[in-house]
Amino acid sequence: MLFFILNYTFILNILLIGNYALFCLTFAQFISTFCTKVFAYVTSSAALVMKYGNEPFYDLQASSYAYKM
Repeated sequence: MLFFILNYTFILNILLIGNYALFCLTFAQFISTFCTKVFAYVTSSAALVMKYGNEPFYDLQASSYAYKM
């Protein structure tokens, strides 16, 4: 009986450690994906501003203003 109890706790510990490791890996993957997407968005936005300045925004403002008139 003692063997079964020890064996059960051993298996339970393995499952808990496995689930914790899986959670950590999934969380790390989510963080890295999120950081990658934010970095790509920021760099692409910076590149667009460096290339065009704020012209597209002002063009959009001017066209909507002309449309209202």
